[in-house]
Amino acid sequence: MRKRNVIIAATILVLVIGVIIVWNLVPTETTFEDAMQEGFSVEDVTHISTRNANNEQVILDEPQIQAFINVLMSLELKENNFTPDSDSELHTFILELNNNPEYQIDLYSENYVSIYDSSLKGNKTKKYEITNDIDLEAIQSAIQ
Repeated sequence: MRKRNVIIAATILVLVIGVIIVWNLVPTETTFEDAMQEGFSVEDVTHISTRNANNEQVILDEPQIQAFINVLMSLELKENNFTPDSDSELHTFILELNNNPEYQIDLYSENYVSIYDSSLKGNKTKKYEITNDIDLEAIQSAIQ
């Protein structure tokens, strides 16, 4: 009887450990809004800057900020630790909340995004694969 209880307990322990391992290995799907910290609010975005194809700094005005944020909010993401290719097209955007630089968003081609969050402790950059279609025209028009 005692041996049987030990075997049952060991089997349950192995199953629980297996479930925990699988749970941690499966990439988490999320949205852009959920990927940002809880303190992020669209209304708090006061400034977005980027560089265009001519390497000139572009500062987005209010309608452009809203259009850009709408594109970002439509992103569906899956956690991914990608390493971008050197030939990947990159668009970098700096978001300021209440006039403090808080986030850097790097869009690589159409498939990947990394989000740098200055408020995080430890690794401040999260990397994601974009799982839905993204409106690149809206982004391109924002940085013209």
